[in-house]
Amino acid sequence: MYIIFAVLIAAILISVSLFITRDNWFRKKKRVATEEKQSEKVEEVKQPGEEKPEPAAAEKTTGNKPNRLWSFLKSAALLCLVGWVFLWVAFAIWKHFSTDEAAHNVTKVSQPMPEALTPQSRPPIELAEPVITGCESGSNGIPGTGRQFKDGKLVRNPEKPWVIGIYEINTRDPGNAAIISANQWDMAIKSHNIAMGRYLYNLYGFKPWMASWDCIARNAAYMGYGGSSSVLQAFTEVIEVPAGETRTKELRPGYEFHWGGSEGAFIIENEKGVQARFDPDNGIFEELPYLDHGVKKGYSQTVKLTPIYPKPVKIVLRFTPRS
Repeated sequence: MYIIFAVLIAAILISVSLFITRDNWFRKKKRVATEEKQSEKVEEVKQPGEEKPEPAAAEKTTGNKPNRLWSFLKSAALLCLVGWVFLWVAFAIWKHFSTDEAAHNVTKVSQPMPEALTPQSRPPIELAEPVITGCESGSNGIPGTGRQFKDGKLVRNPEKPWVIGIYEINTRDPGNAAIISANQWDMAIKSHNIAMGRYLYNLYGFKPWMASWDCIARNAAYMGYGGSSSVLQAFTEVIEVPAGETRTKELRPGYEFHWGGSEGAFIIENEKGVQARFDPDNGIFEELPYLDHGVKKGYSQTVKLTPIYPKPVKIVLRFTPRS
């Protein structure tokens, strides 16, 4: 842009220079014509034998010297200015092309693309912890906003109140319960909750928090990764079952499913006959068994949903990609 601006300034200065030179030329021509006419008039009125006074001629010659000097100085100044502008334009053009070439050379040495984040990734705990806790107990999944208490009360998962603390540790999981008991930890204490979260991360990576994988993947750049490579996307389905009826739901492969937050009491049963009851009014929150920590058994391919009481139920199934 500055090159175009410099060219425009140069064009304006050249135009002004030409105009002044042309004006000076016309003025000089007019002055010469006027002097010639005056000389002719003087010759006409001159008496025979009378000679032209030398002092007047000397004065006229002397009077022309300042005008000629001023005209020369103006022309020289304009030529210097125009020359400087041309040099400036030439330097700007050279700098522009040399910068483009340098930038072109830089782009040739491209940096390797960051590794994509996957559930099997293991970034340092110093980077993973703010992300996990921010997604589990923080504010809008912002890294570093995880908290043990909110408004003076222990943070709990609203759908599963036994999942507590800054890391939202599932205290009903048999594996977790054994680790907590062996170390005499109390998940209501922040330092114990963090110790348990770090212990699980060292063993399983992100696997215990796959329900929050979408949030974790959004913060891949925070942990130095180029984004999530997960092709599967989390989604939610709502199934309404009238009283006294049963609905069968075929599950998609590659997903884990959760039904916390549903309305009403019901029984969920898989194709192997394994049942789990959900009755929030009576504090019953059963789950289908686990094969490993945080991963549901793979034989749940279809489930039957049946209300416990003679009332309709609204079942909310949340599906998240399996690690």
